[in-house]
Amino acid sequence: APFFRGLCQVASEQPAAHWSSSEVVSDRKSRFQGFAAQVNTMDEAERWRQEMSEQRALRQCSHHMFACRLGNEATGLVSVRRDDGGESGAGQRLLDLLEKRGSSDVAVVVVRWYGGVPLGAARFRHISTCAARALDELHPADDNNGDSVASGEGDARRRGRKR
Repeated sequence: APFFRGLCQVASEQPAAHWSSSEVVSDRKSRFQGFAAQVNTMDEAERWRQEMSEQRALRQCSHHMFACRLGNEATGLVSVRRDDGGESGAGQRLLDLLEKRGSSDVAVVVVRWYGGVPLGAARFRHISTCAARALDELHPADDNNGDSVASGEGDARRRGRKR
């Protein structure tokens, strides 16, 4: 079970928006977890983001990274927002993932509990993987037809790495 859902037992602590979470990814004492929510406005996205940051289980996180993408590319009206949350470049990575997947009217938060060991570029793989898994949970039918490259998993398998 995901770390957050395991700790959040009180229904009143659950954020109001329709949201989902990924499982926790651990690497060298750091832990990452992604969350995704269906939103209709930037204000709703910001409220959900604030509610998530106030959750008891997430208050101790070192980083709260965020991206939101609203609108429709067909009409040309796309609005975006991102925040690195102290992890330089992470907000843009999340936004790039949303754009690559064609996701709209969605917000993503990825949290990191820093374990004291720098992870280098691997941290971005974990951030992208957690975000993609949370998006897959939010919209199971939109899972890119099993395309694991969008979540960063395909590269690790091709190189024969263990996760």
